[in-house]
Amino acid sequence: MAKLMENPGCKFKTPQDACTNCRALYKKRRAEHLSVLPYNWRDPLNSKYWWLSPSSENPAFKYGKFSFSPTGDGAMFVGLYVEKGLGEEQWKASGKKPSPTMVVDQSWAWHDFLGAMITGEIETALEAIYSKCRVNPEIHVDGGYESPSMDGQKPNYGFDKFYFKWDSTNKQLVNYKTEPGSGVLASLEGCTTVQTLAAALNTLTADPYLWIDVLVAVPVTLADRGADAWNEEQLVTNILVPLEEWVR
Repeated sequence: MAKLMENPGCKFKTPQDACTNCRALYKKRRAEHLSVLPYNWRDPLNSKYWWLSPSSENPAFKYGKFSFSPTGDGAMFVGLYVEKGLGEEQWKASGKKPSPTMVVDQSWAWHDFLGAMITGEIETALEAIYSKCRVNPEIHVDGGYESPSMDGQKPNYGFDKFYFKWDSTNKQLVNYKTEPGSGVLASLEGCTTVQTLAAALNTLTADPYLWIDVLVAVPVTLADRGADAWNEEQLVTNILVPLEEWVR
């Protein structure tokens, strides 16, 4: 893998501040459709994670959206967030009324995103981000079962989490950290390319009881007081623009 560069820094103190200012820049560019949304829509004042979404609808599970999320060490991940929802079988098995915002169908951004992983478009976006940031972008995947449903049995709820870095030199993914949960994403362990990761995720998509989240992002240090600290212009140009195609 190419030698890792220092993370870029930005002037913003919080992910919400960065998200709001990036929205203002997009508005100047006449991208009126983007909305600032809290991840925690039930308690927005205390939400630490923020989305720039193509819809004001919240929950916004079905949409591809820009994500601004804290890392816990004075930085945030800035990038694209895509989700795979649940099938109607989930509610039939549990006897509950389906939640419309959580039922995945062909209108979800998930399907186009997976297709772009397979065709190489996501790899092209990763290369574009690397060329601008000189930092290896990352792909994070987490997934697990939301509630009792499978054959009437209670599955293990622990979400698996896989963290990959894009190696621009060798055009490969490097799995640098794994947080095992239920083991449902075990098939991701051998993924070393965007295409093999896409194939594994495509297979998992058939499971109507499984929820999956994917984040494509770059770590950015918050509250950087240096002369080279990025503002919203750099965040948008260097990270968000290559991922705009899947904010839908």
